[in-house]
Amino acid sequence: MKKFLALIPVLIIFLLLFGCSGEPLSNTNLPNPIVDTDAAGLAALGLPIDAPQDAQNISYSIISNQIAQVFFTADSVSYNYRAAKSEEDISGVYETFEDVHDVLIDGDGWTAAITVKMVKDADGGLATWRFGDTIFSLFSSDAVSSEVLSRTAMALAEKAYIDFSVS
Repeated sequence: MKKFLALIPVLIIFLLLFGCSGEPLSNTNLPNPIVDTDAAGLAALGLPIDAPQDAQNISYSIISNQIAQVFFTADSVSYNYRAAKSEEDISGVYETFEDVHDVLIDGDGWTAAITVKMVKDADGGLATWRFGDTIFSLFSSDAVSSEVLSRTAMALAEKAYIDFSVS
């Protein structure tokens, strides 16, 4: 025990001498990968996604010059809607899911298979779908039912198909 106590002052001196360089840490300012924009900015990116017509509290951003993102509220539920030309998951949602099911919708000349997953033991859900090389995700952490999330995703998928066909 006495040997251990004798080592404490030596360790303190060692840390004081070698633990600090004496130079302040440099402040490396990394660019923010999220840039605020508007609907036209998302369309210029080649991803003309938008909130539903009756939505409120709408904000637009681009993540890492690749992912179009729209935050909005509809019927008192807050959503995060994303699109990107990607093969990977762009949702940014890392939850455990249950009640996973697919919703197939057929439009005039198009079809979308929407996968809907509800967060396990918590509020929220995630819907994902794809048109060609573009992947879409719609997430809410609010108390939203599977039916409401599915209906909102179907409306957004239809609007996205129309907007992508026009652009």
